[in-house]
Amino acid sequence: MQMKQSKAYSMTGYVKHNASDIRFGNLVWEIKSLNNKYCDVKIHLPSFLNELENELLNKIKKYLVRGSVKVNLTYEPYSNQIVEKQLNTRKAQELKKQYDEMSNYLPLLKFNPNLFLENNNFFDTKVNNIVELKYFIIDSLSISLKNLSFMRQVEGEALWGIVLDKINLIAINLKKIKMLAKNTTQIEFEKILAKIKKIDVAINEDKIIQEAYFLAEKIDIQEEINRLESHVTQFLTLDESGEPIGKKAEFLCQEILRELNTIGSKSSNIEIINLILNMKVINDQIKEQVMNIV
Repeated sequence: MQMKQSKAYSMTGYVKHNASDIRFGNLVWEIKSLNNKYCDVKIHLPSFLNELENELLNKIKKYLVRGSVKVNLTYEPYSNQIVEKQLNTRKAQELKKQYDEMSNYLPLLKFNPNLFLENNNFFDTKVNNIVELKYFIIDSLSISLKNLSFMRQVEGEALWGIVLDKINLIAINLKKIKMLAKNTTQIEFEKILAKIKKIDVAINEDKIIQEAYFLAEKIDIQEEINRLESHVTQFLTLDESGEPIGKKAEFLCQEILRELNTIGSKSSNIEIINLILNMKVINDQIKEQVMNIV
């Protein structure tokens, strides 16, 4: 079951965890996490533990919803009874054959048996009691992931606090725009009507009024203001959902920018235009923060 996230989590984090067991030895987990649109996990294990890779990957992905994650496990067994090395006779015979062939051309070349001891490629590794060792590895991984999640939560809450401060600035500016835009349609209607009436052409008065209202409504920004208020409200309650909020926050940033652009293109009020420019800068700052939130 996927881990619930009731608060904002950062995608960046680092943890190094050591675990020891008198039966198996010492292992070290090192996990680094950076921001990513998706969950991209790369895990490096000792070759003799590769059979555990899929199970460990699935466990990691249950904890980490998004992020580019690099996981490294170092394992040192206490005894060779846990991890045994056996000479791969087939590989050894192939190497001896190559030496013998080369000696026909290089008479002074002597076969060096130490080569087998120095090169792990000539040994097969056998893990005894793999089932119990697996539980030890998984338990230590769980502790590492919990530590990483705690670090990501602490940083995520700090980032989300910055985001909420910025959203409140947008809300304050939006209230100013709302006041400036009050009765805009009626004011623009009267301006347009006055301009049309100055034209010395015989036009039906009802038609003039109808066209004036049509033109005035085209530059009305009340709908955009209402949608912006809705986006701001959604932002302020995102972290109450108990679900990852990063992608939703990115989407809301896009929608806020869309409404800001529309208001900016419709309005001829210099005060509103200046407020819109300021709000777009704030929205960009919010987007930079939420791109690092799960």
